[in-house]
Amino acid sequence: MELPEKFYACGGILLALPLMAMLCPARGLLLIDLAAMPTLLCFVAGYLTWWTPKFMRVWQSNIGRVPLVLLNGTLLPLCGALGRIVASKATGLPAQALDLTVGLLAILSYPVVWGIFFFLFIAVGAFVSIVVAMTLSTSVHFFRTMISLVLPWRRQTGGPGWIDRLANHGFGGLVAAMLVAGAVAAYSNGLYSERLIRLLAYRLDFGYAEKYPLVDHTRPMRLLDNQYAAYAEFKDWDVEFAVVKLVEEPAANKH
Repeated sequence: MELPEKFYACGGILLALPLMAMLCPARGLLLIDLAAMPTLLCFVAGYLTWWTPKFMRVWQSNIGRVPLVLLNGTLLPLCGALGRIVASKATGLPAQALDLTVGLLAILSYPVVWGIFFFLFIAVGAFVSIVVAMTLSTSVHFFRTMISLVLPWRRQTGGPGWIDRLANHGFGGLVAAMLVAGAVAAYSNGLYSERLIRLLAYRLDFGYAEKYPLVDHTRPMRLLDNQYAAYAEFKDWDVEFAVVKLVEEPAANKH
């Protein structure tokens, strides 16, 4: 057997562990999940050892590398838009006033967008593989049954191995897609934490302007449009923002 098939075979053998956990008197969901982990990891390993060489052959070819580079370039506007949305939502300020924060979030959002793309690609491919394998398996079983009725002396052998491999690839792809989705969710929850974004904005986009008129020189500030200014105050490992209008004092009060 090839290496992916060895992993799939090990996963099928280790499937006995969750079955035994179900028969355990003190069984629970945690115990069953832990017992099923070796099987799932074997199927993921089998899928990755089958899929990774194919992806690398596409990447190493000049024709296959061009679409991936173009796709990577088109993801930049999506990452920038995602950074603008989460930055303005976390701070309550317009995104154009947080250019450095939005730029950093756009760069750090690349794994999120790529992870979503790979999740959709793998999940759709795995679902199609399982449906095709089930359809072909049913069709082959039907035709073999008909042949055995017409030619009862004809000896029937096992099902086509490539259908089994297709089903294994589909199941391994579904598990891999779930792992990708979990990794993307964990990464995005940490990256898009509103407190973290406020701290980034406080450090990157706010500063002091001692010689600028009409502003409070003792607090970090950021100028906004329409004669408004935003002030940031660090408090309890969080940042509060306040927006005030810059009003020039009447001439009579200057003397």
